[in-house]
Amino acid sequence: MQDWQNFRKLKGDKSLKNILGIGTAGCNVVEQLSEFSAYECYYISNEVKKSSKFKFALEELPGPEEYESMAMNKLHKWLEKVKGACTIMLSGACDSAAITLKAMEHLHKKGVKLDIVYFTPETEVLSDTKVMLERSVRGVLQNFARSGLFEKICLVSNLQLEKMAGSTNVFEYFSQINHVFTSTYYMMDVFKNTKPITCTFKRPKESCRITTIAVSSLEGEDKLFFPFIR
Repeated sequence: MQDWQNFRKLKGDKSLKNILGIGTAGCNVVEQLSEFSAYECYYISNEVKKSSKFKFALEELPGPEEYESMAMNKLHKWLEKVKGACTIMLSGACDSAAITLKAMEHLHKKGVKLDIVYFTPETEVLSDTKVMLERSVRGVLQNFARSGLFEKICLVSNLQLEKMAGSTNVFEYFSQINHVFTSTYYMMDVFKNTKPITCTFKRPKESCRITTIAVSSLEGEDKLFFPFIR
């Protein structure tokens, strides 16, 4: 199998895939994916101390309403470097996720093709305000996906990742469950950029815009990253 490193050498650095983390959860996932040289990684977070080419330092604001109404001039200018296509990764439980729609609107207007990877947290441990924020962000993004404003949204459940990760510990919990996602996501991108000997896949219908990821065993057991009802 031709790995992606060889694929990049053949195609040049233009084959780098843009991924953008928004908020702590999204940035943590992107940080793990940055270990693979196939990605151009961008970060937007209030945990970033100083803005740079690939990182944007958000102000520490009291809540989602303040993030939604903040001035976006500096962020829009920083986003100008993102071109072509971009995958945005986030969780709606982060207050800073409230800037997502404005950031997406700017990227959409400049012709960037967008898709979303959305991580649903364990809502039982969230406050009522965080639960409402998460539901609101997830619902709006799904409706935008249905309308065709961006390519698709991939839903991922932290609880499903935990089940697949097996034994976890408190100190490395998020790193361990994120690794289940990032290792699978990277290999999917490798296969997408590898010419198959034979292929049984078919192009998804245009209307199939809300998706998830699954892994299958030789016994035929499918493990979904999000519990869609089948």
